[in-house]
Amino acid sequence: MDREQALATWNELREWAREEAGNNPGAIDCATKARINFSYDPNYNTYLGEKMLAVVGHFEIWFSPRKWQRWDYDHLKGIMLADLQKLKSAIQSAYPPA
Repeated sequence: MDREQALATWNELREWAREEAGNNPGAIDCATKARINFSYDPNYNTYLGEKMLAVVGHFEIWFSPRKWQRWDYDHLKGIMLADLQKLKSAIQSAYPPA
């Protein structure tokens, strides 16, 4: 995976994060596949892995049928978006420009 592909994956996750909370297995699958793809890449590092796991965890809550209802909607959305930004920074660090 190169920088362009890694950032394209991040953009796809960001697009999913714009969706409303609730049952959406496609979004969870996308985040899980992204985590797996990153983990097999030679540029993978612990920091990137931690940020990816955080995003997957928040997607699992946000896109579940009921788990998201236990949280304040705006607070959970804010945490998820902040973790996505941290993931972008981790990607940019792990995949420097050519």
